[in-house]
Amino acid sequence: MLKFSFLGISLVTLFLSTDVLFAKSLPSILLENHRYVIHSKQSGPIKLLISRGDRVLGNERLFEIGLDEIQIKLDLTGLKVRKAEAQLKKLQVEKDRINKKNIKKLEQARLKFAQKEALLVAGGLSEDAFKLAQINYDLAALQKEADDLTLSILELEESKLLLSQIEWDRNNRIHRAVVDGQISNLFVRSGEWVKQGQKVLELLSINPLYTKIMVPINSVNKFKKDQAFKIYVDQGGQVVKTVGTLDYISDEVDPLDQTVKLLIKINNDQRLFKPGTRLRVEIPK
Repeated sequence: MLKFSFLGISLVTLFLSTDVLFAKSLPSILLENHRYVIHSKQSGPIKLLISRGDRVLGNERLFEIGLDEIQIKLDLTGLKVRKAEAQLKKLQVEKDRINKKNIKKLEQARLKFAQKEALLVAGGLSEDAFKLAQINYDLAALQKEADDLTLSILELEESKLLLSQIEWDRNNRIHRAVVDGQISNLFVRSGEWVKQGQKVLELLSINPLYTKIMVPINSVNKFKKDQAFKIYVDQGGQVVKTVGTLDYISDEVDPLDQTVKLLIKINNDQRLFKPGTRLRVEIPK
């Protein structure tokens, strides 16, 4: 469960003139981050893998919930799967070895069974009943071999499904960073029992970074998610040009000036930009 809020205030002011939207060249504050508040998706004992102030990469592990117990189940089920695979392999080898013989024998037995059954019904000799019983036994033995193999296949599939379920549960108990960022706050200690939905930590993003612009409500339909914006960043007197993409269009309208907030995402893979850096945003026409 993720919740976030924005730090800083953008100073880009937009105007609408003769139905043409443009940005006045006022500096904007390059917002430091989203403030992600990370909640537990499970209940159980927590194991923190980070400390306050640590910088983390996207998808890096942050904490685990009740993973030790799940790992035991995972190991046991994995063993069961390997055992079922070995049993199936053994049966398949045996089946392959006698497969041709069995097919021929099965067809012959079925034919004899039908013949003897017809004679018995027609009032044939009593010895035919004995022969019929023997053939029926042979048929049952062959069928049992096929049933054993089918059962082994089903047991293996059942074990694999159980393993997948436990792996899903395990992965759901491992919480990872959604972006590159820094741990700004911890709300629990390692070893504590946490409830599902409980607040665990706060992560401030480093990559990507964001800025906010406000646009008149009657111009919002000009913008679409992932739309590109030219960004000009002031780096100590030198202007660096980059591109941002529209990440979010608010559904709330500022009642004072009838504007809507847009959040623009700026890639910071190379860590070129720092929080508080001023920039200008060129609005697409």
